[in-house]
Amino acid sequence: MTEQDVAARAGTRAQRWARAALRLYPRAWRARYGVEVAALLADHRASLWTLLDVLLGALDAHLHRDLLPERIVSMAHRIRTSEIAIFCAYILFFIPWLALLRIPDPLPEWHADVAAHPELAPLFSAMEIAGYIAFLAIAAGALPIGFAALRQAFAARRHAVLLPLGLAALLVVLYVALSAVVFVIISGRPGTGIRPLRPGDAVLSLVWLAASLIGAVAGPYLVARAIARSDLSLGVVRLALFPAVVAVAAIAAGTAAALALTLITAVRSPDLYNPIASPIAVFLMLAATALAVAALWRALTIRPDVAGA
Repeated sequence: MTEQDVAARAGTRAQRWARAALRLYPRAWRARYGVEVAALLADHRASLWTLLDVLLGALDAHLHRDLLPERIVSMAHRIRTSEIAIFCAYILFFIPWLALLRIPDPLPEWHADVAAHPELAPLFSAMEIAGYIAFLAIAAGALPIGFAALRQAFAARRHAVLLPLGLAALLVVLYVALSAVVFVIISGRPGTGIRPLRPGDAVLSLVWLAASLIGAVAGPYLVARAIARSDLSLGVVRLALFPAVVAVAAIAAGTAAALALTLITAVRSPDLYNPIASPIAVFLMLAATALAVAALWRALTIRPDVAGA
């Protein structure tokens, strides 16, 4: 079999998958545009990037119900949907990352294991820091496009955009207030982290973890929903590309550190290793990294002659 035959088969397979992925679009959207898009896929050679485009288009179609088929291939739209996919990848990364932050509990066992295996501490710190960097980068990327969406929404009085942005801002305020109560007022020891200090602090720790989980999932989702319902220019969405690069690099670094930490604890420190939760957490982080890298590559490799501005 020649290389051309292999490429043709891969293209045909990707084409079948892309057409099957059209089922993920909203039913009303498929009824109106499904035949048109299926014919477009049948007339052009498809690749795995085409499949990714169709999948991200399905995500955007659920968030943006009036999406037109021709806008799926526009440059601004494709960069925007890639950035929304990175938001989703961050959510998928953050949930297991937050769970893995509990590895050092209880602290006496952690200190004993670190004394025996010093490599555990830098790996845990690398994973922890990478998660914080990813959060800051996602927030930085959301600022310019969120501000542009907010300005458009106020000008046009678009409540479908104002409401999710308002809820996201409220979540931030409530989360900061809760964190202040848990770590400063009640614990009385700023910077001590989420480890229990007194019997009552264990409950506060779980409350803070639950709030972090809700905020990490709901916040990016609400911002992504507002962005998907806005008509953003190419210049605005490009502003978020640099923070997106930082976020994806941090997600990949955090995943690599988590994978190494999990493998080492499984072999050398089984008391720190959870045979069910740890592999699931690493799998989710790997899936998040794959999605984030693919979405970023898609955004950075879009050519004006392929996608209309």
